[in-house]
Amino acid sequence: MNPDFAINDAESEQRLNFERDEVYDGSAVSCPFAGGMVAIDIPCSCPNGSPVVAIAHRGFVGRRLRSVSIPPSVRVVRQNAFDRVATLEYVCFRDESQLETIDSFAFSHTGLKTVLIPSNVKTIGAFAFLGIATLRLVEFQEGTRLATIETSAFSNTRLSKICVPASVTVIGCQAFKGVESLVRVEFPQDSILDEIFSGAFEGCGITLISIPKTVRGIGSRVFKDCICLETVVMLGTVPPWLGYDAFLNTPSLKRIVVPSGSKATYRSADGWSCYSGLIEEFLMDNYEYAVEKSQGWKGKEWTEFE
Repeated sequence: MNPDFAINDAESEQRLNFERDEVYDGSAVSCPFAGGMVAIDIPCSCPNGSPVVAIAHRGFVGRRLRSVSIPPSVRVVRQNAFDRVATLEYVCFRDESQLETIDSFAFSHTGLKTVLIPSNVKTIGAFAFLGIATLRLVEFQEGTRLATIETSAFSNTRLSKICVPASVTVIGCQAFKGVESLVRVEFPQDSILDEIFSGAFEGCGITLISIPKTVRGIGSRVFKDCICLETVVMLGTVPPWLGYDAFLNTPSLKRIVVPSGSKATYRSADGWSCYSGLIEEFLMDNYEYAVEKSQGWKGKEWTEFE
């Protein structure tokens, strides 16, 4: 936060509004006055000493903020808190953040360029970062506890890469839909991902993706319109259920690679049987090697997998 732009305590008392939060023990902050603020450091406590635990619903809608610094006491950024604040380019979650939830539409249609998600965040809500045409980088603090990326959380952004934390169990419907710039999706070896819902990567620019062995379900149209997708590596020996039209309009798709000994199982499984001609086996027993090869493969002969 640039101190030249941050408002001082006296100004914050005049321009910010604090109301008792109905869920957490503390106050929710909002900004009812348009004013001329370019940037703001939200205080850790309100004038009566109550901790600031929430950014209020629609709390900063209509303001012309360029940057905002959110105190570690905040537990939730509520629905539409900064929705359509197109001037907002920077958000800083201060050290030791206790933030647990980024609610639906919290930062949608803002001008954010990069976001560092605090480690205590468990849920990124539906449409939380929807439609941010400037958003190119999302990172997660070490030790992240993120469990859920909800519907359209990052749809229509400009991400080029996303490293999905190992703790994530659910990727919601259309979570990354329309992110044509997204060419690389990574899952760590210890991923516990359980389900990828319908349309999650629809229209993305990925050429290759490795699906963790823990995944039990892949929704309909999950890779629809991924016109550059060439290779899908399935790391589980048991086929997850596969929704309809999962690979609709993927003209570049050449192969779906499965573990040694599981080709027949995949070829006969519901949803997978219609792609039986694309299903091949890889012969490595070493997981890390398989992932490294699959993520690094581009423009090389597929024989390197054998």
